Amino acid sequence: MVSALFAEPDGQGGFTGTPYVYQSGWRLAGSYTTGFTRHVTGRDVAKVETEYAANVPGALGWRNNTPVVPGVSYPTGYDLPPVALPSTRTEYFAGDVSWQSSFTEGLETESWPTVLTRLAQEATAYPAGSTSTERWNGAVFGLPMTPALPPYPTVERRGDELVLRLGGYADGAGHVGSADVDYGGRHLALLRDGELVEERDDALVGIDVDPSPGRYRVEYGVTSPALRLSTRRETVLEFTSEHTDGSVTPPLTAVGFAPELSVDNTAEPHRSLHVPLTLTSQGPAGDVRAVEAEFSYDDGATWQKAPLTRHAGTWTARVKNPSAPGFVSLRGHAVDASGNEVTSTVIRAYEVR
Repeated sequence: MVSALFAEPDGQGGFTGTPYVYQSGWRLAGSYTTGFTRHVTGRDVAKVETEYAANVPGALGWRNNTPVVPGVSYPTGYDLPPVALPSTRTEYFAGDVSWQSSFTEGLETESWPTVLTRLAQEATAYPAGSTSTERWNGAVFGLPMTPALPPYPTVERRGDELVLRLGGYADGAGHVGSADVDYGGRHLALLRDGELVEERDDALVGIDVDPSPGRYRVEYGVTSPALRLSTRRETVLEFTSEHTDGSVTPPLTAVGFAPELSVDNTAEPHRSLHVPLTLTSQGPAGDVRAVEAEFSYDDGATWQKAPLTRHAGTWTARVKNPSAPGFVSLRGHAVDASGNEVTSTVIRAYEVR
């Protein structure tokens, strides 16, 4: 494997603020490389216009690209130059490998950056000559059903135990990761047929349950005052479950939100905003047959119903932004064909200014 990273120097011994980066990688198999030459032209590169949106004021963003090399478990990755958030950058890719990427939002300190949130992207190929766009760290941030700890599902039934892995954190584009600032602000309650089974101040738990069939309700909430957006996230899951002889993934769906916002995750006041609802599922989840959406101007104290439309399988809510600067909170509710339900609430989903 031969790979390299190029950027524009900032004149201070680094590359912060570079308007472009070139990431290249070629897989060479069967021999030890003693020399390598490639003459790369414009036709050989993929161009990606990348937006790095902002959650926390004054934060920086760090991206890492790691080549995917068959037969190599831990190839060397590259930390791209940091960007002051929000920011845009043109990124070029050349070579014959795919790239796994991660993004970290954090605050610079005298010693070591304070990590706020982390996001990741599965292996992605960038074909030569192609042009595309990517958006990282864009609101709305919430809890998806996409596993945060693959290959393990978010909710799992093992015999007479329910295993809950609810620490996931995803941006509007579906990049999944975790929020370091969530630690200490989590609370989970499990109910069966309306009766409390157990409560924990954690997101990763295993709870023993009754083997007979029952209707379960999982209430999970996390408060993160260190964040500007998604300061409070709540997820309520309702499903039926009973004893299993092995591991079973209950069919569940989560509701997310993906509005088109500016790179600083804001929208203009006194305007209607179309908010597509993103549905992520686990297990043999049935088709969603009922969806509702609401919005709030006062951090969830009161709610207003949002009109919904459906086109090409995507539900879209129409939200009227307030006339004055502030924040909009969002809540979505979905019921699948099997009667399983989810309610997702995001306080301060995006800012209006």
